[in-house]
Amino acid sequence: MPNNKQVDYVWIAEYKDGSRLLEYKDDIQSFFKDIDEDNLKRFIVVGKNGECSVDIETGEFSIFGLNVKSNTLPLGKYRLVWFKRHRHDFSPEGEKHTVQYVFGVQTTVNEINYQQLFWIQEDGSVHINGEK
Repeated sequence: MPNNKQVDYVWIAEYKDGSRLLEYKDDIQSFFKDIDEDNLKRFIVVGKNGECSVDIETGEFSIFGLNVKSNTLPLGKYRLVWFKRHRHDFSPEGEKHTVQYVFGVQTTVNEINYQQLFWIQEDGSVHINGEK
């Protein structure tokens, strides 16, 4: 984890050959675009409450140790989804800033895009949604 920034969760890209790309290593940041998605096996999000991951080949998730398999996600070639949603709330008392960490997979079948996303909140709770 970076020592000069406040980050609750960081990612690790694990490749088919067992090598890993860390979002932060020795205060150097890697970016989503640096991930070699053609050779990606598993995407891991690590934070204060443990880790969550998705197996890119099978679409199976592990959420803080609980294995989750989507029943709405069709078989296909899965693509990684990862983003952070920042929210700023303003009031007379000041500003409140929160971050949601969102990861999952998507696939396109018959020109329809399907997604399975997990939204990790700052307090460690996880919200699940699947869309098409």
